Amino acid sequence: MSFRGSASHRSSITSFPLLSFPFAALREIFAFFRGYSIYSLMSTTTSVSPRMAQPKVNQLLGPALKSLYDLEIHLRKSTLEPELRELVKLRVSQINRCAYCIIYHRKDALKQGVAERKIHLLNAWQEASEYTDRERAALAWAEAVTLISVHHLPDEVYAEAARVFSEQELVDLNLAVMSINSWNRLSIAFRYAPDPE
Repeated sequence: MSFRGSASHRSSITSFPLLSFPFAALREIFAFFRGYSIYSLMSTTTSVSPRMAQPKVNQLLGPALKSLYDLEIHLRKSTLEPELRELVKLRVSQINRCAYCIIYHRKDALKQGVAERKIHLLNAWQEASEYTDRERAALAWAEAVTLISVHHLPDEVYAEAARVFSEQELVDLNLAVMSINSWNRLSIAFRYAPDPE
């Protein structure tokens, strides 16, 4: 089927940007990625089998394991609310993509009375109204400290946290973030298997 029309009309049509787009090059790009899922392109992990059993890791940690548990004991005695602490642990575990700790702290959050809705919305807490001022400040702090190499800790994050937390609470909040980041790195490095539901 031929295109009918004047030469000037045909010229204006072929000069339209969409029609001059290099579709052949686009087809080659699609061909290159054909057969790849978005997850296979994003993921660098090819296996989820454990590298070392958790009891073995704990044994080899020796006195260092007690130090990690002592941090948790200190935090339980702090004035940071248990619900807030669990939200921080869960959010940091999400950022670090620690499957073991996400499952573990989701269960703990539910035991502490955190609403299921809050847990579901945690990945988008900035857009949700369910969180208190202290929870929002704690989550912003947890994200900034966990990703500290990206942009350090912004002044506005510090100012808001200092507004709603005492100095002691702020130090304890930072300890909580440090603690869960340590557990995440142990769990991810040795591929602890998440507990079954």
